[in-house]
Amino acid sequence: MFRLLRYYSVASAVAILVVTVILGFVYRQQAVDELIVTAESQNISLARSFANSLWPKFSAYVTMRVDEDADVLRGRPETSEIHDMLSRLTAELPVLKVKVYNLEGLTVYSSEPSQIGEDKSANTGFLASARDGVSVSKLSHRDTFSSFSGSVSDRHLVESYVAVRGADGAIEGVFELYSDVTPLMGRIDDVTIKLVVSLLLAFGLLYAVLSQIVRRADKILRRQYVELVNDKELIKSQNTALEHENRERKFAEDSLREARDMLEARVVERTAELEREVEVRLRAENDMRLAKEQAELANRNKTEFLANISHELRTPLNAIIGFSELILNNIFGPVGSPKYLDYAKDINASGEHLLDVINDILDLSKIEAGKVELSEQNVDVGAALNSCIALVKGHAEAVGVHVENTTGSDLPALYADERKFTQILINLLSNAVKFTLAGGRVTVTAWASPQDGYRVQIADTGIGIAAEDIPKVMGSFGQVDSGLNRKFEGTGLGLPLAKSLAELHGGELELQSELGVGTSVTIRFPATRIASRLGRAIS
Repeated sequence: MFRLLRYYSVASAVAILVVTVILGFVYRQQAVDELIVTAESQNISLARSFANSLWPKFSAYVTMRVDEDADVLRGRPETSEIHDMLSRLTAELPVLKVKVYNLEGLTVYSSEPSQIGEDKSANTGFLASARDGVSVSKLSHRDTFSSFSGSVSDRHLVESYVAVRGADGAIEGVFELYSDVTPLMGRIDDVTIKLVVSLLLAFGLLYAVLSQIVRRADKILRRQYVELVNDKELIKSQNTALEHENRERKFAEDSLREARDMLEARVVERTAELEREVEVRLRAENDMRLAKEQAELANRNKTEFLANISHELRTPLNAIIGFSELILNNIFGPVGSPKYLDYAKDINASGEHLLDVINDILDLSKIEAGKVELSEQNVDVGAALNSCIALVKGHAEAVGVHVENTTGSDLPALYADERKFTQILINLLSNAVKFTLAGGRVTVTAWASPQDGYRVQIADTGIGIAAEDIPKVMGSFGQVDSGLNRKFEGTGLGLPLAKSLAELHGGELELQSELGVGTSVTIRFPATRIASRLGRAIS
């Protein structure tokens, strides 16, 4: 007798295992291929970044014809300098090793000193990069590996050969980078295991459902077989009944087949959905990781640049300003020609202006980097307004602009950083005076209420700003390119800096302007920053 349940069980189990293994293998292979492509793209970007940092200084060393042996190459100062620079550049990156080859295939630098001087001219990856400029990458596993930080073990690595081009576009050398992708391979293996387990569970559920149906059908067949053997005469006499029973059995088999086909279709559909979800999740994780790494790298580069530019520019500027003041004050005796005094005055003014610009840039960058802390206290707003107006009033009167303070005398104190609050006022007042023509007016008003918070408004009758240009002037270095206001000097940092300083206090900056009519800037502080009134508490 044909044993339906036994054959079904064996065949189904084998089919489930084979399909699950194939799907798991296909998914893992696709994930690994995508990982290699992503890592190669990252290595190419890193190689270009390293080249930009190293090539201006070491291009001549790499491209020269080297006839020295390996020991001499290791002892050259260029090798040590390249190693130090690459160690700093790769400190926070997944790069474990870097090699630099000249076009003859000689290893002129390696983070592993024992490999310096090796000939790689026959290496296919090197040849493809050096000859055709093609980037070549491969995935490998190393039980032990020598990196910048020392020996590491059990690592999955993506090895990439990347051509380095000079200023004229010609290939001048080849970078070889080893990137650590062990965490990503671990995630791929984890997801593969989860996928295989999910498939086994799904197929197992299908197997269990179908087994119950097959088991019932097997029991029916066994019972019918026994009845047919033991009672042939009864079978003959009940042909009509048997036909009816056969029709029922056929209906049951058709139902079973339909149910099986439906379940198989649902399993296939769900499997495809799981594969798509896994693929989308992996892509999202990779995109987020790459974006995070790029943002961190950009932020580090920006911080380093600002620190360097602060030192490199402030030091000579302070010297220029100091020496010009010595000349203006005749410290070492009178100057022969009055024209020199005029020149010294121009040098001093230009130096002070450039130093203010540098300070604004650095202040804005510190705010964006979240490195600014507030030193908060109760600020006498009326006194601060009068002090700032006094600073700009001399220049305003010189250009024919009237500055007026219409603020009442009974103002509450503002809980804020006094230096940064004053910086906001000076920037806004300077902007208002600068863009107001002779005969114009700048009006300063401040008021406070528990409902509206604390507000300071600076309005002018200047040249104004078109509505479509307001977003531009609120951005860093944003200036409107019109024939009227291009005569005014400036970096366009005044408004963005004032806005950022206001936002540090939980406030906001509102700008309203009409071309040819004037501009009104309002700083809004939350009501929680209204301190006690000067002399008595708020009722």
